[in-house]
Amino acid sequence: MGKTYCHRMPDYESIIEWYKGTGLRPYLEQLCQTDRNEFINDFYSELKKHYTPQKNGEILFEFPRLFFTATKK
Repeated sequence: MGKTYCHRMPDYESIIEWYKGTGLRPYLEQLCQTDRNEFINDFYSELKKHYTPQKNGEILFEFPRLFFTATKK
């Protein structure tokens, strides 16, 4: 079963920092600083295309989660 949560983020930079500490870490570690900066800039541009700030400036960032239950037979 899956569920999508909306995280209230103050800005695009916060989304990037959050991802840098989780899912992006193994990928960014493989890049040199120049490539890492280019990747982050591209990521920033894509975020702006897909997420519009709310009236208060926050961004509702959708984060899907997958839940499952395992049983032993």
